[in-house]
Amino acid sequence: MVAIMLAAASCASTGPATTNPTVPAKLTIGYVPILIYAPFYIAKEKGYFQEAGLDATLEPLAGGADMLIQTAAGNFDVGAGGIGAAVFNAVAG
Repeated sequence: MVAIMLAAASCASTGPATTNPTVPAKLTIGYVPILIYAPFYIAKEKGYFQEAGLDATLEPLAGGADMLIQTAAGNFDVGAGGIGAAVFNAVAG
């Protein structure tokens, strides 16, 4: 999951590329605070985001439906979630 997350992060709209590699790009990640999102914490604690040149901020949400809404609104650069009713509703809408 960390590899997928970092791949998604590299595609995220984090603003213009910086010319100074010591200044990390800001990245906001939305997540639901349950066990399956532990890789976000592990990546942050082990410095994987920093190694990739990212200043990651983890933002907790109450549920998956909020994740779609907030990510679509541009409040998050990356939103993680599983396939469920909210995804199918968003695709149908």
